[in-house]
Amino acid sequence: MEAINIQFSVLQDRYRNTMPDKRVVLERAWERMRTAPQDPAGLKELFPLVHRLAGSASSYGFEDLGDAALRVHDTLDRHRVRSGQLEPADASALVHELKPQMEQLIRALESAR
Repeated sequence: MEAINIQFSVLQDRYRNTMPDKRVVLERAWERMRTAPQDPAGLKELFPLVHRLAGSASSYGFEDLGDAALRVHDTLDRHRVRSGQLEPADASALVHELKPQMEQLIRALESAR
């Protein structure tokens, strides 16, 4: 059993070591979306990043990070970002709704390091 714990700890460390890069990429995508909410490229960049974090963080034992990513993911999904059905007029409202969630997600990424 201890060998499994050691292996999991190694995997956690590897995942933790990717967090600075994940944060930079996530912040860049978020900034792009905030500054040009009508540009679909920002959403197309942000959604898969959040989707992957929502799916992987909890698996590696980073529950707070996974929960924060899942909240952002659910908001994006509720606005139908995945299907590309977001109306340009709704983009600014989405950015406003996401702002506190994204701040929390970025803080969670920093805390998990």
